[in-house]
Amino acid sequence: MKQFSYESTWCVVAQFCWATNTHYLPFDKDAPKVDEPRSYISYYQWIPLFLACQALMFYLPRPIWKSLSRKSGITLSNITDAAIDCQRKAEQDGAENVVK
Repeated sequence: MKQFSYESTWCVVAQFCWATNTHYLPFDKDAPKVDEPRSYISYYQWIPLFLACQALMFYLPRPIWKSLSRKSGITLSNITDAAIDCQRKAEQDGAENVVK
């Protein structure tokens, strides 16, 4: 028969409480009995996890883009510089056609 220590029991309780619903208990009331209805808060404990995942998903595309563009040798600044040069050349060609 295996004996459980206080730490291992607390770990199991903490894991169970994280995976199950949370109960709302106002400070001015006593804890409800086993048969009494309870107010459940099923979303509250997961919000920090979802917000952290959203923050990571918001930040993640930038380092991925930077690393892939560095490896390909085509950076965003090269693309914008080429587009600006192309636009200037097109404007100059258009101005020359008007003058002729």
